[in-house]
Amino acid sequence: MIEQTLQTIRSVVKAKGWTPAELARKAGVSWATVANMESEDWSPTVKTLRNIERAIEGKAPVKSPRTRKAHASHGAHA
Repeated sequence: MIEQTLQTIRSVVKAKGWTPAELARKAGVSWATVANMESEDWSPTVKTLRNIERAIEGKAPVKSPRTRKAHASHGAHA
């Protein structure tokens, strides 16, 4: 299944004329993540695949939600 997904990503990216660096920037992932797509043992996270899909669709990447602890620390001043 991942090989078929990878082939689809490659085809779409090639059709758009994007470089690996452009795909990484648009998907909000590292260049190394995109470079690893060429590896046989590429095992992307669901978030990475979702962000690549969103980039292909012209949407912004999905951001990680802030944790409750990080959120609370912004408002707590002593």
